[in-house]
Parts: sequence; C-alpha cells; structure tokens
Amino acid sequence: MGFERYLRNLKYGFPPERWEEKVKEYVHLMNVWYSEPHWDYDRDRLCFVEISDSKEHDDHNNRIEEPRPGSIIRIVD
Repeated sequence: MGFERYLRNLKYGFPPERWEEKVKEYVHLMNVWYSEPHWDYDRDRLCFVEISDSKEHDDHNNRIEEPRPGSIIRIVD
C-alpha cells in the first residue's frame, strides 16, 4: 500500500513528533469514507490495521457494502 510505504520511509527521515503528525494525517485520510473509524496504524509493525467492521459510505452518507458480507479480511504485509 502506498501510504504504508510512504510512512515507513518517513519514520527514518523525520523527527518522531513530525512522523506522528503524518501518521495521524494518513489515518484520517484512510477513514474519510467510514462512519466510524475503520483503520489505524500499527506503529510497531509499520502497517495499517482494520479496527472495526464499519462500512464505507459515499458523499451523502449512504452506506456502501464493502467489504462484502462473507469476504475475508486479512492484513497484507
């Protein structure tokens, strides 16, 4: 995932406070289309993790059925 790769690279080039600001910024961007936070960033493993089964929504707050019921969700390293 592009955001993960970007944040991994920044971790080793930015001061810790600045890196944490960027992590929070990208977590926010990952959650824009969810009613409840769906993603967080695992700062030890340096990857995004799903933290809820919240469904995506569109501009009008209509829920989108993704992931589809019964689909398998897994973390890809």
